[in-house]
Amino acid sequence: MSELLSIVERKYSPPHWCFMREFRNDTGFNADRFADALAVGLYASRGQVVVGFEVKVSRSDWLRELKEPNKAEAIAQFCDQWNVVVPWEPPLTEIVQESELPPMWGLMTVKGKRLNVVKKAPPLSPKPISRGFLAAIVKRAVDDAVAPHLRGNDEKQREAEERGFERGKLNAARELEAAALLRKQVFDFEEASGIRLNKYADGKQYGAALRSLLDADATVSRVRLDVQNAIESTERTLEKLKAHALNLSCIPSAPPGEKGTE
Repeated sequence: MSELLSIVERKYSPPHWCFMREFRNDTGFNADRFADALAVGLYASRGQVVVGFEVKVSRSDWLRELKEPNKAEAIAQFCDQWNVVVPWEPPLTEIVQESELPPMWGLMTVKGKRLNVVKKAPPLSPKPISRGFLAAIVKRAVDDAVAPHLRGNDEKQREAEERGFERGKLNAARELEAAALLRKQVFDFEEASGIRLNKYADGKQYGAALRSLLDADATVSRVRLDVQNAIESTERTLEKLKAHALNLSCIPSAPPGEKGTE
């Protein structure tokens, strides 16, 4: 149906026409009937007429329409023309037979991208437009004009919300990862130290004690390093002394009674 209406709308399009789909006969709770489309001529050159359209895509749909003439009359009574639009399928009588049309109704067919007039709708004698019908026209025209801007704002808001949601998910994942690492670190500390960091634990006291132990351990490490360095230095000195003593022991002594040459 939407494709058929798009072809109809190409003929009844701005700036000469205001084309409204699924047009209701009134506003609010008083709206109890609707036409598939309504076109309002906007200039005297177009007659400033009101044209109604009913789209039928099946034989059963058309037969139900014939059984409920009051359904169309609720809107057709204010129109200058009334048309039935069907897809062109040979034979055309599969959906609508021209002989079945009410005398004052026109028949149009859509074939491909073309709108063909099978029977031109004769001019009707419309009743003066009621306040409810006028309100429906004004409301629908305003809604159609404003809707694209509202959709644009809604789309921007949805995009911003989606971006914020994605950022939130990423930040939450990072925070969960950091929390998991922190829990593991706390668990390892508790297992190694035997200290349980629950709500009753004095974190400052435990921290100060641990700091003292670490400072003491650092002092012991420095002393141990100094002692080790001293030991190694002493060992190197002893090695040098041993080597010197060995060199002295290897020098031969002069035989007895041998005098040195002058």
